[in-house]
Amino acid sequence: MIFLTVPFAEKDQAKALGASWNAAQKKWYVPEGGDSTVFAKWNPQSGGASSDGKADSTRSKAGATPSSMMEIGLTITGAQYVKLEHGCIPWEPCPQCDAQIAARK
Repeated sequence: MIFLTVPFAEKDQAKALGASWNAAQKKWYVPEGGDSTVFAKWNPQSGGASSDGKADSTRSKAGATPSSMMEIGLTITGAQYVKLEHGCIPWEPCPQCDAQIAARK
């Protein structure tokens, strides 16, 4: 069984390709008889190469997965994501953003 390192934001993509979820390990895996090459992007055994031959951008230079996707500048979106239409600093108070967030509740 080949376990995969699938970021939460990409779980639907992995599932669509045929990955299965192992509840005990809390990891996605390639099912028996599955084509592991389509999962190279998430396969730690493949050396971080994606299916297009490019290096996996979620790996640091040392080959380890960063503890936070924000460390490498990836934007993670989800149900609570609010797209800001201006260039404010997200961790600084902003009246325009506060009004937009309050309107969503």
